[in-house]
Amino acid sequence: MHASRPPLLWAPNRSLVPPPELEETTAGDVIVILLEKLWLIALMAVVGFFVTYGYLARQAPVYRASGSLQVTPPTQVQPDKLVDAEPNLSTAEELNTLVQDLVRPSFLLLVANDPELQNDLSLFPPKPDGSAYTDQEKIKALMTSVRVTLLKGTLLIEVSALHTQPATAQRICAALLHNFVKERMENKSGSEEETYRFLLGEADRLGSALGDEERQIQKYDLLAKYADQIAAQRAAIEQLSQRYKDKYPAMIEARSLLQTQQDAFDAEMMRIVRNDEANGVKPAVVIDPNVGINDELRARMIGQYQVLKRDLETQRTLFASLTAQKNQSDVLRSAQSETAVKIADEPVLPELPVLQKPLELLVGGTIAGLGVGIALAFLLSTMDRSLKTVDQAEEFLSLPVLAAVPEMTRRKAAKRQEKKLPPELPGDLPILTDRNSPAAEAIRSLRAAMALIGVDEERRSVIFTSALPGEGKSFTAANYALSLAGRGQRTLLIDADLRRPRLHAIFGVKRESTGLVDYLLARQPLPRYAHPTSLPALDLLLSGTKAPNPAELLSNGGFARLMAEAMTRYDQIVVDTAPIHAVSDTLMLVGEIQSVCLVVRAAASPREAVLRAVRVLDGAGRRPVGLVLNRLPRRADLGYHRTYYYHYSSGGKYGENYAEKEA
Repeated sequence: MHASRPPLLWAPNRSLVPPPELEETTAGDVIVILLEKLWLIALMAVVGFFVTYGYLARQAPVYRASGSLQVTPPTQVQPDKLVDAEPNLSTAEELNTLVQDLVRPSFLLLVANDPELQNDLSLFPPKPDGSAYTDQEKIKALMTSVRVTLLKGTLLIEVSALHTQPATAQRICAALLHNFVKERMENKSGSEEETYRFLLGEADRLGSALGDEERQIQKYDLLAKYADQIAAQRAAIEQLSQRYKDKYPAMIEARSLLQTQQDAFDAEMMRIVRNDEANGVKPAVVIDPNVGINDELRARMIGQYQVLKRDLETQRTLFASLTAQKNQSDVLRSAQSETAVKIADEPVLPELPVLQKPLELLVGGTIAGLGVGIALAFLLSTMDRSLKTVDQAEEFLSLPVLAAVPEMTRRKAAKRQEKKLPPELPGDLPILTDRNSPAAEAIRSLRAAMALIGVDEERRSVIFTSALPGEGKSFTAANYALSLAGRGQRTLLIDADLRRPRLHAIFGVKRESTGLVDYLLARQPLPRYAHPTSLPALDLLLSGTKAPNPAELLSNGGFARLMAEAMTRYDQIVVDTAPIHAVSDTLMLVGEIQSVCLVVRAAASPREAVLRAVRVLDGAGRRPVGLVLNRLPRRADLGYHRTYYYHYSSGGKYGENYAEKEA
């Protein structure tokens, strides 16, 4: 019987197309993610601790030899003895430069080639193939050992060398100090003569260039004068135009004067260009005889003049500076303004290794492991495409969650209820075995929610299916049927999953028992194949004999006959069917059922697969009335499925009365 389904729990006008993303991550979501992956975060912290511990255990003792260099700032020259001299580098900049010089690759190579270090086998042990060390290998060996530090508030540079052999550390530090002082002394000698020759050459070169620039710009003097006159006349015309029209005598006279000035400019410009061509110099502009001289050519010519003028000013400034330095004999005083460096402390042989601060390293390694664990937790959460909460499921699928069945834990036998199951019902059925459990309460919530969908006559048959196998549809169907029978309603539970039936295992019945397949083939009355259970109100129609072609068997009209007969004998009919995406069997049955309920395994079922199952059912004319979120993890944000229930039903008279009523 086909029946309409009034939209009491779901809105039919809501789109099946989900938003691009689920709701934005909140602080509560972050806490949930951290609680979900707490084991991973703890594991990575432990891994970080032991990795750091292993690193410390494998490290050989390291010795440190230290020495220092003392820097003497340059002598300041009196202002009355030096005019327009360039200022020296500040002391801080000079010290930083010296620190960088101590670790530059060319200097480290010079130190590595020191005879004292060349014969040190602990620094440069023989290679297995007998080959010599390359320059890059020598630089790398020293670069990993050398530490240079500028002592704040002083003129001292501390130089340290680290090595597993104390004598080698001392030799490296001594070689650094002595070679640096030696290099500074060698660079200082001869610098006076070299600098003086450089200044003389630069002064001569700039003087010659300055003369050329002055001769070059002289030819533009008259042209620049005409350009200034033209600019002034145009400004005057602009002012007149605000008072007079073009035909006014004053305007005509002003424009005539402007034309005269432009003609003079053009004549001078033509003369300069022809002189340049005659002298073999490339002219600043090229004048096309067919076009003549226009405003663009005039602007380019004046632009060339401005460039030459700026270059001339620059050359004059540089020449004046060099002339002042040469005339004041600044080079002779450079030796007095040179920064001096000398060895302040020679390195001594270290006796004790450097402390590695194991506690700080272990704490740092553990914190780093925690950080990696948290990053992995959020990465895995981002990659997880399942539906983990009730809000996510309802938002993504636009369907109500009728019940959220929490993850069940195995209790010890001593903590289970004393009530024993009949031998024919030995399966894991919380609605019977543990009436006060969160799972049993969730099933009762499902029963109550289903009762609100339509009128009684339009909600007598329901199919429980899922998108994929293993989501708990058989578990949900069995417990839901038991909850209906527990209220005295005559209920028939049908196992219509003919390929992988599960109800016979849940209820402890052999697979070979007769059932749905036998009913469809033999066309005998239903009571012959329905198995009674220990509950008077519950009958079970198993899958029965194995069917070679389940799809054809279900599509021959026999299931419609079954539903018509069952409606006359039972108050409620619960059907467990195959998953939507596994086979097409379910789509052949939904037309004969009043309600379809989709079971989704929380934190496991891919949301895209569940969405496609909803669309397939909607396309078949049986949009699900709601969802059952099965095996919901017990986490912080899901506590209302567990904590509130326990506060209300597990520890007081309410829970006892409710359990007695259900019994």
